[in-house]
Amino acid sequence: MLQNKYVTMEEQLKHFRTILDTVQAGINVVDKDGTILYVNDAYCKMNGYSKEELIGKSLTVILPDQNQQKGLENYKKIINKKIIKPTTVESFNIRRDGTSFPVLISWNYLVKDGELEGMVTVIQDLTEIKKVKKELNQLKSNLQKREYLKYIMGDSPQIQEVHKAVENVAKTDFSVIIFGETGTGKEIIAEAIHNFSNREKKPLISVDCGAIPETLIESELFGYIKGAFTGAEQTRDGAFQKANNGTIFLDEIGNLSLETQKKLLRVLQEKEVQKIGSTRKEKLNLRIIAASNENIAEMVKNGSFRKDLFFRLNEFMIKIPPLRERKEDIPLLTNRFIKEICSHLNFPQKEISPQAMELLYRYDWPGNVRELRNALKRAVVVSGKKIEEHHFDFLEGFGENLFSVPSKNKVEFNALQNFDLKNYVKKHIAELEKEVIEQILEKFGGNKSKTARFLNIDYKTLLKKIKEFQLLSDR
Repeated sequence: MLQNKYVTMEEQLKHFRTILDTVQAGINVVDKDGTILYVNDAYCKMNGYSKEELIGKSLTVILPDQNQQKGLENYKKIINKKIIKPTTVESFNIRRDGTSFPVLISWNYLVKDGELEGMVTVIQDLTEIKKVKKELNQLKSNLQKREYLKYIMGDSPQIQEVHKAVENVAKTDFSVIIFGETGTGKEIIAEAIHNFSNREKKPLISVDCGAIPETLIESELFGYIKGAFTGAEQTRDGAFQKANNGTIFLDEIGNLSLETQKKLLRVLQEKEVQKIGSTRKEKLNLRIIAASNENIAEMVKNGSFRKDLFFRLNEFMIKIPPLRERKEDIPLLTNRFIKEICSHLNFPQKEISPQAMELLYRYDWPGNVRELRNALKRAVVVSGKKIEEHHFDFLEGFGENLFSVPSKNKVEFNALQNFDLKNYVKKHIAELEKEVIEQILEKFGGNKSKTARFLNIDYKTLLKKIKEFQLLSDR
């Protein structure tokens, strides 16, 4: 009956206009000649037109100027040859002002008595949907990152505080100092800060300042041009150029000389870097994360670290507690390490006995998580189906009785008028330090890497101490 009453397409549209104007999706009806017969309010709002500007006009008015005639020809070709099928696709819609927004477009043909009369297009604005989807994906990603951080570092209350600090500072561009003993996982925390930040898709470049000789550290950090010095056969970016727009992680930053610290401070203040031998400065946009197993504030006090650089870096500090202060993480870390080690070695998965786990609890782990992992590597290799207490026999003696310390010295006051407490204490501390290093080196058969890890000092510091105390002269 409706078909009898409403003879033309225009008459049929009149009946539905009020209803169509309440729909949030944009609707556009064009006849076979390319004339716009109808648009609803939502379509006009999306595209920045009024109905009067569109209805009765050629569809060229909604096409970019350079594509108007070609667009009309393509439309007529589509209608006449019916060369596209009715479908729904995601695309972008261009507004009157030239801006674009994501849309879901559906179109279908208008048919009357078997003849094509035109086309109807429905456009749904996906801007808010895309925004919500992005937020949900970010929440999902952050949840996965939190679970991974828990898996890697543990879940004790102390480590949970570290997790919270990571997420809080990651939202900013603050410079961060990470302080923790050797083997506590400072690089893992630096990676987590980067991955939780809006720079996660950009590079994270790590530099071990304790492993690079002083003569090379400047070229490693800032790069150099061809011919800048002997051996500079080609221009090379330094760590700062490689990390641009991302994050640079300077591990064991306390090992940098005061002269290098001065140059680093200039780069951070000016946010520019200059390759060795070059006169051109390159702009920088990056976050800096520094780490040390020494208390940098104390280094500032004793003059081995620049105060101005410390203040520039110390916008946020994260302290990672040693494993002996968070032993509730040992079961989680132990089970993870055993699983990873067995998988890496293609061994069947192994269990650890309650007695062996108790032994791991009792031990103080001076080398922290790194030492725990290495101990488990050895235990996995030497054990059968189950890791037992005796598989950690090599840990015995690694406690407070590993080496003896000098007994209390009786102070001789032969010349009270010349007594200097500061020098007296300094002398005996040096003697104690020498004796401890000497005994640990002997324990490890002169292996300096193992000695440095056990003493919780970096390798470069140990070499300086060996030279200072003239140790290992017969090795």
